[in-house]
Amino acid sequence: MRFVDLLNNAAWTATYRDVTLAPHSARRLVEQAASRLHHAEQTAQDALRSATGAGVAGVTVPASAPALADIRQLTVFCAFTPLETLLCYCIASRLGLLAAVLSPRTLPRFLDDIGPGLAVRLVAPSGHKLPDVAASYGALLLDLAPEPACGLDDALSDPASEPVFDPAFEPAPAPAQECRLVFNTSGTTGKPKRVLCAESRLIGNAAMVAGYLGLQASDRTLCTFPVHFMYGLSTSLCTLLTGGHIEYCDFLHSGLLASKVVGHGITVLPVIGDWADGLSERWQQLGHVPQRLLLLNASDRLTRQ
Repeated sequence: MRFVDLLNNAAWTATYRDVTLAPHSARRLVEQAASRLHHAEQTAQDALRSATGAGVAGVTVPASAPALADIRQLTVFCAFTPLETLLCYCIASRLGLLAAVLSPRTLPRFLDDIGPGLAVRLVAPSGHKLPDVAASYGALLLDLAPEPACGLDDALSDPASEPVFDPAFEPAPAPAQECRLVFNTSGTTGKPKRVLCAESRLIGNAAMVAGYLGLQASDRTLCTFPVHFMYGLSTSLCTLLTGGHIEYCDFLHSGLLASKVVGHGITVLPVIGDWADGLSERWQQLGHVPQRLLLLNASDRLTRQ
């Protein structure tokens, strides 16, 4: 299974700041973005062939010139919201890319550390101001805005309907390989370490976690962890696999987070140890005794030392 296959599960929904993403809307956005990205890549390759004379009759290419197939390309997505980040993962999956999905905060450091021999293609959702470092890469901007909320019921009522393609571009062909993702991990050396993960292994791991926890389609997950990193991504994949609902929010205070759990009927909450006391105190104040609440420990402890 691949990330893009999860868009065929018509049951899940994802929300961030009163914007809801449903499977039908996600498929439409991913297909349109993938078509445009594929078209841009074909145009760039044609321009490169023309400039180097590759494949042109009567033109001799120097032996030292690298073949187009030998150029390693990393597609770097800069996503600003959790919903945009989810869509970027699915676009990379749809095209079978070698990709990294980053936030505006982590993008500059990542690009500064790119070594020679790797061509970088920068892609970002439209409507945002990119970091200054992005100027030299000429980012391709994509429309990743979900459909208005008023059209959500129609989309959910007809989950099998086909995505609407942009008539300006042909649908992208099926990829020859699965998506491979580059992640930055924390370490003790003071410098981020990079690991390469295949999408099928990430989904397989999330499926094991969802099965172990007994996650259900009726579960509502509240996630404050960035989806650019593995824990936030794994939490999201668990929801998409089981057809539940995931709500993303920016962490402000454990007391406010506890109130949100109560007010929104949350049943799954990833936490770290430093939040435990504040959550417990607020729930006691509210008299909250949930019938079902899974606290997922994202740190090495759940109480203060």
